[in-house]
Amino acid sequence: MLRIYSCAAFLLNAFLLLPAYSQQAPADTPGDWRARFESGKQAYAHHDYPEAVAQLAGAADLVAQTQGNEAAFLEILRFQAAIHRVQGNHAQAEEVLQKAAVQFAERDPLSLNLAAIFEEISAVQRSQGHSEESLATIDKAIQIRPANSD
Repeated sequence: MLRIYSCAAFLLNAFLLLPAYSQQAPADTPGDWRARFESGKQAYAHHDYPEAVAQLAGAADLVAQTQGNEAAFLEILRFQAAIHRVQGNHAQAEEVLQKAAVQFAERDPLSLNLAAIFEEISAVQRSQGHSEESLATIDKAIQIRPANSD
């Protein structure tokens, strides 16, 4: 009796799941950003930095298309900037972080995420020897913090 029930349950599950598995998902749907992000992290772990950056850039583009994923978008761009810094390409890291700053400033100019991005941009600018820019950028972060009681 248990065997019949198990077989019936298997067949029912297979029947219900068949339509989901038989549909082909279009390439680069917004859900694919997680897979691209994981691929980027794996490429980074294998020291394949160009592949890591490419996968992370693709993940960032995809996650930006989906509302409500601001934290994931920020994490992906910060990871991508970190890879550029590991490679010694601080200017490229700053460019990626500036992209994130623009995105967050458009959504909420007083966002704590924007303050965190400004802090990272400031650190990258300082590492490049751009002291004046670094101070101006950290000042932007400091201006945002009091607007958020958290």
